[in-house]
Amino acid sequence: MRDHIEQREVKLKPIKVALILVAPTPYRRPMVDRLLQCEEINLQVYYCYGTHIDRPWASEAEKYERTVIFSDRPFRGRLPVHIRPHIHFNPDIVSELRRQAFEVVVVPGYSPLTTVAAIAWCQWTRTPYVMICESHKGKPQSKAVKWLKRLVLSPLIKPASAWLVPGSYHREYLTSYGANPERIFTSPLSPDVEFFQRESAKSKDLVSELRREMGLHESKVICYVGRLVAVKGVDLLLKAFLRVRSAAPDTALLVVGDGPLRGQLEGMCQAGGSGGVYFVGFKQPAELPRYYALSDLFVLPSKAETWGVVVNEAMACGLPVVVSDSVGAAGDIVRDGYNGFVVKTGDVIELSAAMLKLVENEQLRAEMGRRSLEIIRGWDYPLGVDGFLKAARLASGRQLGSELKVNSFR
Repeated sequence: MRDHIEQREVKLKPIKVALILVAPTPYRRPMVDRLLQCEEINLQVYYCYGTHIDRPWASEAEKYERTVIFSDRPFRGRLPVHIRPHIHFNPDIVSELRRQAFEVVVVPGYSPLTTVAAIAWCQWTRTPYVMICESHKGKPQSKAVKWLKRLVLSPLIKPASAWLVPGSYHREYLTSYGANPERIFTSPLSPDVEFFQRESAKSKDLVSELRREMGLHESKVICYVGRLVAVKGVDLLLKAFLRVRSAAPDTALLVVGDGPLRGQLEGMCQAGGSGGVYFVGFKQPAELPRYYALSDLFVLPSKAETWGVVVNEAMACGLPVVVSDSVGAAGDIVRDGYNGFVVKTGDVIELSAAMLKLVENEQLRAEMGRRSLEIIRGWDYPLGVDGFLKAARLASGRQLGSELKVNSFR
């Protein structure tokens, strides 16, 4: 008697995944929310510490389910502020990973030390881990530094089961350390594009009123959003703006952000006789759309920049953008001559020329702004969720998704 084969679907248990992140950030939380809703994974989120030492973002991460924030154990020694977060060490992560028996652990690169401990545990127990990499090769380094980094980082990077990157620059960086390009997936650093687009559109009708409130009298506004620290290159921006202002006097520079260099930068403006520069201080992400709405173009001249989420925000608000070639976003969403300009890092003349070209050409600004919107609509959370799930499946060995077709015999 011939056997009959019947195909049926078997529902697999969700993949048990630990996601370790450095600290709660407003642009990553919506992505985490979407991952927590995915039926294919059972996600537990861990933060190495509760607040970012140099970014006073509002956060309510402690109120979310399946979220653990380790108590802050900062290094108290005399180290620069931007280094101290990487010295945080929360040994509780090891006991937590052992107790929960995760199938996959997702780690935020190779710092802080809490992450290194998690990687060491995964390698010791042969637990698959996925590495989120936000570093890229844009920052110039000596041969000695490159050799030392390869020696130290290759044993952490290469054994990962899969990798998640914001974009192309970061993919190139990983492959240079031996990562398999077929196991690298895109998970963009992105704000809530729909929110910025919607709120900016609402503010467009209020531009005249907003400018009047701020005392902005110039007809063209260049916008910068970010910390006022050396690596952001705001000093270069001020020098470039001085050149733009001499050719187009009816131009203003709006500086949104705060930091240790604010007093020095304001002093530069006074000493150089550079009028038209408005420092408005730090603003929470929810407040930013109004500042983008009253601006005509956005500039991020960083000397080194992992990605630059503010670029996404500005594009979501329909602005053309000018960035340095050290900005990670330049590898994917800023297309030179299409929706903005990518200039050589540290080149004040090239930076000022790009800014002036946009200031003087209204039609070019409008065209590039529309292209920014077109590009950024496809660079949002769904792309990130898809990349995350692909990496989790690959790391866990589940290539078929949440349902598996099997044969049964009669």
